[in-house]
Amino acid sequence: AEQVDVTWEISDEGEIMQLAQLTDLLLSNPPWSRITLDIKYLPYGRQDKDIENDSCFALRTFTEILNFMAFEKVTIQDPHSPIALDLILDSTAYYNEKIVEKVFEFTDSDIVVYPDTGALDKYSQLYKFPSLYGNKVRDQTTGQITSYELQSGNLQDQSVLIIDDICDGGATFIILA
Repeated sequence: AEQVDVTWEISDEGEIMQLAQLTDLLLSNPPWSRITLDIKYLPYGRQDKDIENDSCFALRTFTEILNFMAFEKVTIQDPHSPIALDLILDSTAYYNEKIVEKVFEFTDSDIVVYPDTGALDKYSQLYKFPSLYGNKVRDQTTGQITSYELQSGNLQDQSVLIIDDICDGGATFIILA
């Protein structure tokens, strides 16, 4: 059985239909019987929990569609949370540690700041830089950050590299700066 490796660099969420059509075409035309998928950006990755009655657990819905395509293996670049790996069948995550290390050196950074405990938990195991982190409180109904506090540490005269897993509108970065 031949294998096809598909890399999906999503630019529009509607591409899921094109991916489904491609998968269907490959599986219905021998010799292709095994397809792997590499996702560079996971759509709906941040919507990984039930929030309110007027919003859904979009990641679960998306992964049900993806799982229907029956990929042999799915690799995901830097998923927002491990929930994605729990939901997507035969999936694994990978991270670009070498690129981040090069950026840290290139920018001549002294310290890394993780904007929240989610980024701290996720990345402090991968990157062994001196670091600080912040705590933020977000109103889940509006998405607005209602409070933010940088944990103890001095950034005076420091060159800082901010590492986070997602930037939608930049509010966290603006508050942190």
